[in-house]
Amino acid sequence: MKKLLLLLLLLPNLVLASKETSGTVTLSGANNIILVDFSKPNSSCGSRYYLPLSSEYEKALFSMLLAAQMSGKKVWANGAGDCQTGYPYRNAYKLVNMKVYD
Repeated sequence: MKKLLLLLLLLPNLVLASKETSGTVTLSGANNIILVDFSKPNSSCGSRYYLPLSSEYEKALFSMLLAAQMSGKKVWANGAGDCQTGYPYRNAYKLVNMKVYD
């Protein structure tokens, strides 16, 4: 019973952890969406995230991504939602937060 309880407590963290990755980024765009390709894949969907530019927050993330791509710095990112598989996503989570680091 204790093992089952422990598993249930850890399961949300395991699911959330599978939507994150880090590495250098390459940016592209399609259909008013920014596509972010990482040098290292996450464990469940691939190495791509998408970023619509519909809010000031998403525009700020885009600025940070541009700076990281131009400087070659690494980025940690976390995605949300389901893995989108159709065009232009090709296995991408929605990018919800990130951090630029050395």
